[in-house]
Amino acid sequence: MRVSLACLVSRGSNEKSEGSRRVASFLFLRRVASLTVGESPMMKRLLAASALLLVSVLAVAAQTPRAAADQITEVTLERTSCFGSCPSYKVTVRRDGTIIYEGKRFVPVMGTYKGQAYGFDRLAEFILAQDYFNLKDDYSAHVTDLPSAITSVVQNGNRKTIRDYGGAGPIGLWGVEMSIDGLLRNAKLEKLPPPPPSARPRR
Repeated sequence: MRVSLACLVSRGSNEKSEGSRRVASFLFLRRVASLTVGESPMMKRLLAASALLLVSVLAVAAQTPRAAADQITEVTLERTSCFGSCPSYKVTVRRDGTIIYEGKRFVPVMGTYKGQAYGFDRLAEFILAQDYFNLKDDYSAHVTDLPSAITSVVQNGNRKTIRDYGGAGPIGLWGVEMSIDGLLRNAKLEKLPPPPPSARPRR
């Protein structure tokens, strides 16, 4: 619920900002359209050039958030074990909707599963809204034997990884972790067969 509320708030803020930009551009373009014969040719050229520049900037501003989100191609979440019976598993979600789940310890579903997840675009937008790429790489609670949530995001070929030990990270990071879990809960998964003996790692 917090994730959905944050998305709605972010969307509302973006819509208000977009509305303000449209009003400003409309007033400016109306000024250009109402140029009178008495105004100097230099002023006309300056206003016309400024109008073109304004339109270009507004177009880029409207496209940049979505374009940046489109550059995110993979998101992962790994929850590690603790001193007790904390669930341990890993989730990998890709832009094409592919999701891979690896159940390791203390989870209802063990083994490796693959399927389709829905909502990657909104997840990518939410990750950017939380300023994920400017967060620290490590957050640690000063307590032992707690689990970690390790997230990673690939954008434009570069991977950013954050270790959140004991839930010490900011609320936005927690929201990202829970959003990935949300995609997992709604995914359609099928169990993968175990790898052949030749492909299994040696101990």
